[in-house]
Amino acid sequence: MKTSSVEQPIVVQQKAEITQIAAHQESEASAWKRVVAGATLALVAVTGVSLETASPAAAEQQAPVAVPFSGRSAVLASHPEGITETFGTWNILGANHVAAGRAEGGSVAARTSREVKAIVNHKIGITGLQEVEPVQRELIKHAAPANLVLIGDKDSDSPILVDRDKYDVLDHGNVLIPGYQDRGLHAGAKATFVTVRNKLTDEITDVTNSHAVAHNELPGSDRGGAQKRERAADKIVKFHEDKLRKNPTHTQVALGDFNSSYKRRGTDKKTPIEKNDGPMNTLIYCKATANNLMQDAYDMEKGITGKCPTKEPPKNLTYVVDHIFMTGILAEAGVNTTVDWDVVKTADTKHTSDHFLLTATKKSVLVP
Repeated sequence: MKTSSVEQPIVVQQKAEITQIAAHQESEASAWKRVVAGATLALVAVTGVSLETASPAAAEQQAPVAVPFSGRSAVLASHPEGITETFGTWNILGANHVAAGRAEGGSVAARTSREVKAIVNHKIGITGLQEVEPVQRELIKHAAPANLVLIGDKDSDSPILVDRDKYDVLDHGNVLIPGYQDRGLHAGAKATFVTVRNKLTDEITDVTNSHAVAHNELPGSDRGGAQKRERAADKIVKFHEDKLRKNPTHTQVALGDFNSSYKRRGTDKKTPIEKNDGPMNTLIYCKATANNLMQDAYDMEKGITGKCPTKEPPKNLTYVVDHIFMTGILAEAGVNTTVDWDVVKTADTKHTSDHFLLTATKKSVLVP
């Protein structure tokens, strides 16, 4: 069973990893130099302007370019059955909502125990949780097995549960976004980020987990929560763009309850005005998929590409506000990688929350 120590920095282990991380970063730096050199030649050929003479602002506007990770093929040689990696996102329903009758799964302790059990049973390596209140944070720590570590500040409702048997934690921190109690568009709520290294493949992934507002509790903006959601989307997307520019071989994953679906919510008498969305290009779905930065895991499973390509939510959900965005699967010689997106509706998740557990599983196999 976990104790409160799971949230403390793992200083001893991180010191032991410094040498390995430095060697990996040196290798990535060389790869990045090759990418920049190629980008410079292409830019000069097309525009006559080099990256050296371009302004910093212009360089910042350039869409980041991902570089294929090339570590799976060697691992797959000894794993002919293939290798998998599963990400999840789940709004577990804040403890204060139970009294309002929004869950049927019994006490908060009973619900939380079943939620942790579901995450373990479905072998999820990295899970973004939302609406995690202090009492639930303690319950998670005591219900989780020793390999599951809760990453995130105590005043963030969006921590990340990481399986330490599968990943080394290299870095973690916060991305500030507008929250319910923020006036106007001030960014005072903490989304969580973590950088991990897959122990099997050595692939490094930058993960964010956020909970965008559904409405605006304080006055001061004409579209209420919609403007806050748009600002939060900008913050999350910029974080991943910056990470990808710095480390083009890193995988980017954005998890969360974004309170925003595949299409905008229009004005109607049944929906409070503060819940309405702005134009499509203000949605996290369209911002994350712009410039081929990331794709929604549902789209990846269906083979749908482009900027905000899906106009209707998946058939088995009435309205999707939870998403898993990932950088697209880039070709690796001799390897075939697919994504399986799933809405978990099993006995261990029933009546635990007013949201479903969503998962995205990447599976890689050698090409015959």
